[in-house]
Amino acid sequence: MKLNEVGAGLAPEELAFYFSCENGVEAKALGAFLSRASTVAKNRGAILQVTATHDGSLVVVARVLEGVRGAIGKEFASSPIQATAASTMLVGAVVAGLSSATSPDEMKVSPLAKANIDLIENHDVELIQLVTSQASVLMMDRKKAAKLRGAIQNIELAEEVYEFPALDFPGATLFEHPSRLEDRMLVDKARRGELTGVAIFAGTELHFRPDGYRYLVPVEYDSNYSDESLSPSKHYRVRGAIKFQGALPESVVIEAASVDER
Repeated sequence: MKLNEVGAGLAPEELAFYFSCENGVEAKALGAFLSRASTVAKNRGAILQVTATHDGSLVVVARVLEGVRGAIGKEFASSPIQATAASTMLVGAVVAGLSSATSPDEMKVSPLAKANIDLIENHDVELIQLVTSQASVLMMDRKKAAKLRGAIQNIELAEEVYEFPALDFPGATLFEHPSRLEDRMLVDKARRGELTGVAIFAGTELHFRPDGYRYLVPVEYDSNYSDESLSPSKHYRVRGAIKFQGALPESVVIEAASVDER
């Protein structure tokens, strides 16, 4: 079956995974892929149920059947039109989740993305396409797999080389072994003078909000700090250290700062 023929045969509550390959896909690798995809769908309130496969380039058709029943409940009996609309919306939510889980991210690579990479790299699959009755979305091809493979290698390398010294503040520790890589990178950015963010007054105290984060961290100045004090609402590039009390940032100790023109 050709890719342009797949969507035409799907019902509103169905989606299909199209694997461009010549010799099919090993059952174990396909099973791992479907298991990861099912987990993503479950997180979106749906359950994938495989209903068909097609020859040629492998096509696996799945119906979001039980998830649809759970989501629309009474409407199914009273209004089939409303049920179809609800089915389409839920399938759209699942597609969004699957697409997001296979998007390149320098901080993490999802289990589903890794299953996609395995099929591309080790099982002669050229590309994987996600198809509904309305649209078709690329999940993985060789270019995307190579980019994600690079992200995996960078993450593994960062986990090996990120080592941070302890701070000498009473009762405070540096987040030496945070669970999230982005926290480790945030601490390292501060040490290297590459931490950027906005100075904000909260109450009567000056705080710093790092770019990409929602929390505010109280500002302290190192004893050797000689630049001008940070001004509210300005964007800065700072060097310093982050103090932690438990798992939460307690303050940022600024050693140097400069206005960062954006």
